[in-house]
Amino acid sequence: MEYIVLAVVGLAFLIYSLSMHQLERAEITGPMFFVIIGALLGILLPSKTAHLTRDLDHLLPLIELTLSIFLFTDAAKTKLTVLKHSFQYPSLLLFVALPLTLFTGIIIASLMFTQLTLIQAALVAIILTPTDAALSKGLLNSSAVPEKIREGINTESGLNDGLCVPIFLVLMLLAKEPASAFSVYDTILVFARELGVAILVAIATMGLIIPAIKFAMQRHYFSNNTSPFLLVGMAMAIFSIAQSLHSSGFI
Repeated sequence: MEYIVLAVVGLAFLIYSLSMHQLERAEITGPMFFVIIGALLGILLPSKTAHLTRDLDHLLPLIELTLSIFLFTDAAKTKLTVLKHSFQYPSLLLFVALPLTLFTGIIIASLMFTQLTLIQAALVAIILTPTDAALSKGLLNSSAVPEKIREGINTESGLNDGLCVPIFLVLMLLAKEPASAFSVYDTILVFARELGVAILVAIATMGLIIPAIKFAMQRHYFSNNTSPFLLVGMAMAIFSIAQSLHSSGFI
């Protein structure tokens, strides 16, 4: 990566750190701030950032791993006692609002980009559909919003990526090979592999990790200060194992 790009990124971190409270008051969250910086870099320094797209294969595992760690830490903050009495909120968001968002996205993409086929418009829609709630972090942290709604949004935000990955894979296959006969059975098989294997990996891995943590805590083998590394380590292990078995590590 060019040093000038690194310099701009470093300055962006500095500006964000110095103006964090002012940005929050303006309802500009950290993720949105850096999305804007990234967009400006691509527009103002196209020659410096163009090679990043060519090196994407090398960067993609790091990007995916970073996302999985964020999703894992968000899930670790979930208040199960609240969610137990308000599970209908994430259920409605995942099984009603998410499909409606996808279909609306397909319609808008088809109208805006008339040169796209229906499958290509669906690809655009499925990429944009699972937008992370971190972009509206102010809403999730606001005490004015009922806790059950905040938990519902946070839960949906953590699961929508994993649910959309199988749909994305099916659409990618159809976009590459429009004439391919992709049956309902094949679609169900993709979902079963992506979601089922991921859940089994999570259960099996946590079944080993949790007893190990309890054993270490009882014997005072580690300090509480190391807990962030525990979360990162668990997220990396579960995500990497799930991905290596061709399932969705984001679930």
